Amino acid sequence: MSREFQGSLFYNFPSFQDTLFIIIDNSKMMTSFRRSGDVVGIYFHDELIGVNIFNSNSFLKFRLDGLLHNPNRPLVELIGNIIYNSLKEKVTIVSSPVFLAKISYIEDGKIFIELGGNKTYQAGCRDINELSAGSYVLASEKGTRLDDGNMADDYLLSDEEYLIVGLEESGIDDGSYLGQQAYDLKKQK
Repeated sequence: MSREFQGSLFYNFPSFQDTLFIIIDNSKMMTSFRRSGDVVGIYFHDELIGVNIFNSNSFLKFRLDGLLHNPNRPLVELIGNIIYNSLKEKVTIVSSPVFLAKISYIEDGKIFIELGGNKTYQAGCRDINELSAGSYVLASEKGTRLDDGNMADDYLLSDEEYLIVGLEESGIDDGSYLGQQAYDLKKQK
């Protein structure tokens, strides 16, 4: 049975020119690599932890600096096919959604957010000092990859389900958008 991996796609032309980076697990150190043409599989022992695709401008043009949050199906299929044809590894590029949430309440240093509906979720936070009940925030779910390449889990305690990654600054004044992906909201405006 072949293994399947999920990865996040990063691109930064000013720093790395036309190289696509697919990060599968950045918590492990590379022990080996396998190259096939412009595709390099990065391994921790026999486990694929990342892929670099060089000369990507020959088949794809990006205007992106960092993590691609919501890849479309044709891009997911293209990248998956390139990796499979080169390395015989199954990799799917996954979304890393950031949701609009509202701080419901803060109690005993614990933060609870709502994403719509009547349910609240415990959330962790890093590097944000001015949080208060009623504030709109951007939150990533446990198990998703952040802009810095780390997983949200890396910053969460065991009972926290979301990580607050920023304050929403666009002046939302009603909760009808709660739970929607922040990038979809920006397209609607």
